[in-house]
Amino acid sequence: MQQDELLFAFSGIAPKIGFQKADEEPWFAHVGGNDYSQFQQHGIFEGLPAAFRIYDRASLSPDFDDQFRLQDAYNSTVEGEAVRLPKILSPYKEQDGPSIGWLILERITGKPVLDMRTIISGSLTSKTNQDKIRKVAEAYRATLVVMAEVAKYLFVEVKIKKQASAFDYFVAQFNRWNEMVKKYEPGMHALNDNFRADIISGVLTSVGRYKPEMELFWNLFQSPGLRYGADGHIYNTEGRFEIKPRGFGIASWLWNIALYSWKKRKQRLFEDLDFCADIFCGKDRNLYYGCQVNFAERLYAGAEVDHFLNRSPFENPGKEGRITSREYARAGKNLKFLLSETVGYLPSL
Repeated sequence: MQQDELLFAFSGIAPKIGFQKADEEPWFAHVGGNDYSQFQQHGIFEGLPAAFRIYDRASLSPDFDDQFRLQDAYNSTVEGEAVRLPKILSPYKEQDGPSIGWLILERITGKPVLDMRTIISGSLTSKTNQDKIRKVAEAYRATLVVMAEVAKYLFVEVKIKKQASAFDYFVAQFNRWNEMVKKYEPGMHALNDNFRADIISGVLTSVGRYKPEMELFWNLFQSPGLRYGADGHIYNTEGRFEIKPRGFGIASWLWNIALYSWKKRKQRLFEDLDFCADIFCGKDRNLYYGCQVNFAERLYAGAEVDHFLNRSPFENPGKEGRITSREYARAGKNLKFLLSETVGYLPSL
């Protein structure tokens, strides 16, 4: 769906329900080319800070309705230091006419757990940032406990057992990224054929041998989507529930830092990421391994899709975007370097 279609749908719905648009630019989820799957506009709804989301229904997964059941169960189960979710202020509705759906969420207005300046150019090993990362890691581990309870309560654990293996998951992910590149840049790739084959083979060989467990988690776990609420807890304002291989949440955190790496030299970036992984995983070697294979797949998507197809955060390099042409080139080199290093250290290779 194009941006104008999503904006037109918003302009038709928002005044009717009393949503007051904030003086901020909207956010669009860029798929590729002129295709966008989602639109979000901040504002006020019933006196509360809110986020109005519109979805292209064709882009929604078949289990989209399950998201709200899972969100209700999660919010009623969450405790301790685990990450929270925003409240739903207006439940999901589908619009006749344009093929869209929409809902309104509570907007979490606190600071991100790690600011973008630090991610782009700061040292993650400084004492201040170490403390911030440790707090996120503690929240992550507490969140895994809540996710397991939610899975058991809603019988998602049965679905996880019936779901395709981790091996099949990674095969599907690599196929997905390759098909996306084929659609928008037919006959072209960011990575050469031999390198792509080595990456895919290396990940699948390692996964086939070590068979990481599948678990319920979110598809995104990263700053600035992770923010502090007024109650002092960390909130995830972006993620949707999915069944992922163990360690995906850590990989998502690392991957986001890697994407915004354009002001860091590759060796320093590698040290920052390795430091973060150690904090998140501690002495749990199985979790560290799961983080590695998931991170390799995330980096492949970052290099082959996000960077190559100029998706966020790489839109309009050297033009009105915030990233210069030189920084764009460095980000690409960093992603390829990290990909090579990560796959090279996978167990069984």
